Amino acid sequence: MDQELQNIEIIQRFLNGDMEKAEEQQFIDQMSKDESLKAEVEHYRQLKLGFDTLNAEDFQTNLDSWEKAISQQEKGAQSDNDNIRDINPSKSRRERGILPLIAMAASLVVTVLIFWFLLRPTGVLSTEEILATYTPEHKMPLVRDASGTEHRLKEGIIAFTDKAFGDAADYFASIPADDPQYTDAQIYLGYAQFENENYGSAIKAFETVVATNSPRFKEKADWFAALCYLALERENEWQEHLQRIANDQGHEYNSEALEILEKSK
Repeated sequence: MDQELQNIEIIQRFLNGDMEKAEEQQFIDQMSKDESLKAEVEHYRQLKLGFDTLNAEDFQTNLDSWEKAISQQEKGAQSDNDNIRDINPSKSRRERGILPLIAMAASLVVTVLIFWFLLRPTGVLSTEEILATYTPEHKMPLVRDASGTEHRLKEGIIAFTDKAFGDAADYFASIPADDPQYTDAQIYLGYAQFENENYGSAIKAFETVVATNSPRFKEKADWFAALCYLALERENEWQEHLQRIANDQGHEYNSEALEILEKSK
């Protein structure tokens, strides 16, 4: 139980954006290797979205009180043994203490989710809907141009085209900063990490590209960085990025930023 509660606390810190960048990146890397952890995080993300939508600020307080009740019942189980007759020997006192608390939590969760789906404004897009609608196609360059010259980054391009995004990311990450193709490699690295849902690593690559002021890639990298923050539900960062893009009428993704900000109200 203690380990389970600790895991929940870690997930909550991640979803609330309370982790330091190094710890957050380590957790994201761990999720990329552990499908069960990734599924658990997504489960809590959906619950959090439902509670946030209904402004159920006291839900965490309720959880804390239930956890304390469980702990107190566990500690008192031994001392109760001499005074309480076990009406069902097949069930431990710990089980009988936890089950009503689980029932309470489950009842609240079901109620919240039902009202969330019934009351959710139809004009507001979910994170998944925004990503599906506003993620641009990121085409790789040709491995060989019209003159027959092979692209300098062909190994990574082939891996990306074959949807071997991990291999593509490894290759693009290996290109040193003094290489003439470094900026190209970084934008492609960002794409590969984005496809692998390693959004923290993708942000790092995209922001590296933005810092180069590349006329070819800066605005596209800026846009993808905003989408990564949105995918991580780091609200302050994605809203800041989108608002800046929305204020720049000359930005390639100005209209898209305006639409998302409007639909996320």
